[in-house]
Amino acid sequence: MSLKNNILFLGLDYKKEIIKIVLITFLLFSLCVPVIIFKLPFYLVFILLMLIAFIDYFLITRYSDLKKKLIKQRDDEFIDMLSYFQIYVSNNIGIYKTFETIAPFTSDWVNEKIQNFLLQVDNDKSVKPYIDFAQQFNNLIFESVMISIYQMVDEGSTSLRANQFNSLFTQISNSHQLEMIETKSSKMDILNSFPLIGAGYITLVLTFSIIAILGDFINVI
Repeated sequence: MSLKNNILFLGLDYKKEIIKIVLITFLLFSLCVPVIIFKLPFYLVFILLMLIAFIDYFLITRYSDLKKKLIKQRDDEFIDMLSYFQIYVSNNIGIYKTFETIAPFTSDWVNEKIQNFLLQVDNDKSVKPYIDFAQQFNNLIFESVMISIYQMVDEGSTSLRANQFNSLFTQISNSHQLEMIETKSSKMDILNSFPLIGAGYITLVLTFSIIAILGDFINVI
């Protein structure tokens, strides 16, 4: 997805975000001016350019990362919502009433989707509102969950439909827990790589410094 689409997905102003990136890049480039004016070693310009490229890459790619994080948060919230849904339904509270009760305790975005879902259910008694609601999220299995919930409404909360829903919920919950473990493990691997990146950067700076010193020494001789 393009940079513009990612920014709009996050609910940010595209023009303002682009202006921020341009201004930050301009300020970073301005750091090269003293290096050129005072004829400082060329390796400093190279290091600054590398730093500018790295920061620009980070600024541009962070929108994609933020989008992925937001999508995951919404999917996680759907799973949390299901856990409450299971409790309410097991206590013989109607499914429509359950969604009404859960909605105020969700985020603004999910709350809005639930309210729209309930309005659609009022006007359309088919499975379509349930599928449309599930498609607001990223996880494809959510559609199966909502179809299962629709069947509980259409056919009544029989033991068969309840067991089908519980089975899907258990599957999602177990998958979610495994994903959380993998995410934590991945973050630890990234943290462990930071010292190597830092060491590589220091080695690069020292190499250019030594080359510059040797160059000045040779010129003196």
